[in-house]
Amino acid sequence: VVTEKPRRKILGLHPNVFFLGLVSFFTDVSSEMIFTLVPLFLTNVVGISTTLVGVLGGISDSTDSLFRIISGRIGDKIGRHKLLTILGYGLATFVKPFMLLANSWGAVTAIRFGDRVGKGLRSASRDALLADSLGSKERGKGFGLHRAMDTAGAVVGVASVAIIVYLMEGATAFDMQRNTYRVMVLAGIFPAIIAVLILVGLVRERKREG
Repeated sequence: VVTEKPRRKILGLHPNVFFLGLVSFFTDVSSEMIFTLVPLFLTNVVGISTTLVGVLGGISDSTDSLFRIISGRIGDKIGRHKLLTILGYGLATFVKPFMLLANSWGAVTAIRFGDRVGKGLRSASRDALLADSLGSKERGKGFGLHRAMDTAGAVVGVASVAIIVYLMEGATAFDMQRNTYRVMVLAGIFPAIIAVLILVGLVRERKREG
């Protein structure tokens, strides 16, 4: 039995679905703006090899996968999926501004590690919030909507990167300057903050009895 005051549906679904979609949309805008060109930042500005860039990328992806398993178990055990989701998105948002100060591969790796830990913490619990907000006949529609909004965020983020690069460096002389990257980080911080505010204020835990 779901114990929750009824809320008006959005697009025919529980409001949690739409608001979690917005959270993913704004988070993806932010992440694409800040991290898409990290490999170029590392090679052009920091000056490390492409091999080391690949190793760092592999470490980041592994961290995400590991923490998804851990957070999923913890979320099921304590029954506080929203809390873990907030912690995950909050951690990722907290570390992103430090990219403004990063001037070594070690600093970039630490920031990426924090971002991936945040993603690992939030992903399983966010999906649990989605599942708890959907009836058995709505799950395809609900998860499809969420994925569409997530993907739209990635598209907007990449487009924003292209616009900033064009305005800062032109169409023919792109070499990833530090100032260009800092503008992308500054612009990318705000969507991440908006995502956390939506999550905290508009998404509700759905508690089930029995």
